[in-house]
Amino acid sequence: MIHSVQHQGPPLDQSHVGGSFMVATPCAHVYSRKAEYFSKKGRYDEAMECHRKTVTNLDLALKISPPSTVILESLQIQKKYHLKQVESLKLKKQQHERYMKALEYQRRRNPEYLAQQMEKLDKYNELQIAIYHNLDDTDTLLESLQKSRLGGQPEPAAGKAPVDELISLNHALHLLIHKMAQNFDEYATENENLKEKLRLYEKETENQPAVANSLETGRDALEAIEFHSQELPALAPLELPSFDVSGFENN
Repeated sequence: MIHSVQHQGPPLDQSHVGGSFMVATPCAHVYSRKAEYFSKKGRYDEAMECHRKTVTNLDLALKISPPSTVILESLQIQKKYHLKQVESLKLKKQQHERYMKALEYQRRRNPEYLAQQMEKLDKYNELQIAIYHNLDDTDTLLESLQKSRLGGQPEPAAGKAPVDELISLNHALHLLIHKMAQNFDEYATENENLKEKLRLYEKETENQPAVANSLETGRDALEAIEFHSQELPALAPLELPSFDVSGFENN
């Protein structure tokens, strides 16, 4: 997000400043818009490259900027913002890759689950695009108001003009929305991981009774085998009974 900055110091030597400075800042603005576009489309590598090019142009603008504290501070803030965006997009890309791997895993296991998740992802992307579109419209309106003010209206006696304050607030809104989107992605990834762990736990719990019955049956069989394999104790000698057969012989 690049802001136009109003010079509030002494009159500038436009012949010295106007050339490269007036080229560097619009280039940074163009790359900033491209970065937002690629980020919305999930083309993270291209978005990061555009943020880096924005930083390069801002560095050039810092070197040749007019001697104005307001301009320098604004350029530094914008540079810091775009550097943070590069790091944020790196994390977002990693989260997206993990999320897509999880979806692919679920697709193999449950196609209906994948369809539901893809529908949620599409709705979230549509919401993000709508939010960024409204922000872009606001940026365009504020820039038009600022150009109109620069065309003929006098500078405020003290403090910032209302348009400048709106631009600052809009810039802060951009930062908050990017942070919110990043947190949402982190929470969504964590939520999916917890759901997957819960599904695995439920599956293990369902299998526990069958496993317990199987173990009990196996334990009984082992006890029976162990009982039969034990040596039987020695039996006492068998004593034959004695019969008096003399009576039978006389008969």
